[in-house]
Amino acid sequence: MKQLTFLGLILLVILAVMPACKQKAKAESPNAAQAAPTAQSNNEKHLLWPQDIASVTASVDTQEYPLANINDGRQTTVWVASGKPSGIGDWVEFTFNGTKDIQDLVITPGFDMVQKGADLFTANNSLKRAVLTFADGSTQTVEFTGDERRCVLPVFKQTSSVRLTISEVFPGTKWKDTCIGEMSFNVK
Repeated sequence: MKQLTFLGLILLVILAVMPACKQKAKAESPNAAQAAPTAQSNNEKHLLWPQDIASVTASVDTQEYPLANINDGRQTTVWVASGKPSGIGDWVEFTFNGTKDIQDLVITPGFDMVQKGADLFTANNSLKRAVLTFADGSTQTVEFTGDERRCVLPVFKQTSSVRLTISEVFPGTKWKDTCIGEMSFNVK
């Protein structure tokens, strides 16, 4: 019990110090903006289980920085969107086994690692703005401030797929590759 309480305290501290990400809900297609759900059930949200993901696809997949890195649970690996200049227009899509009640996008919008004294988050491009497209065609724009390393963005959408398309990046100080460290979802 003490261990569980200690882990809960650590989680609260992490959430308290995590920089807030900006969210911009744009109704770019009918029914795109959804209100935050009210108390529908007592189910707590949790990270999407790997077995709930049918597939992950992307506009580009390389051997050096493969798509598999985007959901491997390791901060030392990244997926690099490099099919177009700075990754603008590149996308990654999660397809689920059935409809899921997505609550949040959990994302590392860059390469969150320091290697040989170099901060790879600022050395590479990181996400500034992206568009989430859901199975029904509705969209939601999400924005990043440039200094958050991991963030949780509210989504509140029942869907069987989510596509993240890069629309704007913060330029890297050394490289023009746009990196995404991790991407997952909190579900109910």
